[in-house]
Amino acid sequence: MINADRASGLGVFVLGLMLYFVVIPEQIETVDEGWMRPNSLPNVLALVLMGCGLLLQLRATAHRIENPREMAMAALYFVVLALGLAAISLLGFTYAAPILAAAVMLLMGERRPVWLGLGIFGTPLVIWLVVEQALGRVLP
Repeated sequence: MINADRASGLGVFVLGLMLYFVVIPEQIETVDEGWMRPNSLPNVLALVLMGCGLLLQLRATAHRIENPREMAMAALYFVVLALGLAAISLLGFTYAAPILAAAVMLLMGERRPVWLGLGIFGTPLVIWLVVEQALGRVLP
């Protein structure tokens, strides 16, 4: 039986496949310097997505979304993500990522100051450290 879990699990699995076999090989160039290959982390994350999609397929719940407000909030969440990604490409990661993190966390209902601070400043900092410092790649 198709329910929300199985449908989204299939979507996440297909997204992981597309990332692993199409997007990552096409978008990441091979370099000989550095201690980690540039495609290592993206490939691992694509495999994690595929695994999570399969797990959602196998362990689906009987949950049904009956509240239209939940669907509207999900749509708003994806719109904010799309606008945030566009802002990152226009303004740069350093300026747009904390704003995107704040918007996503507030939409998800997070109001605790410590967690907001960690999410807004800590997450972009960790991403910057991994991508720019560890991998030696430039963020937009």
